[in-house]
Amino acid sequence: MALVQTSLPDAHGYMSLGISVDIVKAAVESASLVIAQVNSSMPRVQGDSFLHIDDVDFVVLHDEPLLEFEAIVPDEIAEDIGKYVSQIVQDGDTIQVGYGGIPNAILFTSTGKHISVCIQSCSPTGLWN
Repeated sequence: MALVQTSLPDAHGYMSLGISVDIVKAAVESASLVIAQVNSSMPRVQGDSFLHIDDVDFVVLHDEPLLEFEAIVPDEIAEDIGKYVSQIVQDGDTIQVGYGGIPNAILFTSTGKHISVCIQSCSPTGLWN
């Protein structure tokens, strides 16, 4: 089952996945049941982000504000952990980080210290610029 949020359908029945163009399209394509929440707040974006209304099993009309990511400022403990991790990460290493104060602290304390560290993250870009 895939539960997705879409834009309003256009005159041809196509809805945009809007800001959810990461893994959502693949989830829809592989799901045996697709439920779409049609939200007028969801923007219509170009690219491979469209879903036809005929490919949806159930449509729920519900408008609400889109969720927004808020960067978490690391506290003192998170900063200490970030500094420790920064000391053990070597040039050429790959680190995986997610959301939250500790991952942000790791990125903040590693910035400029290492020349070629590969960062894999599900976090939006720009958090450590």
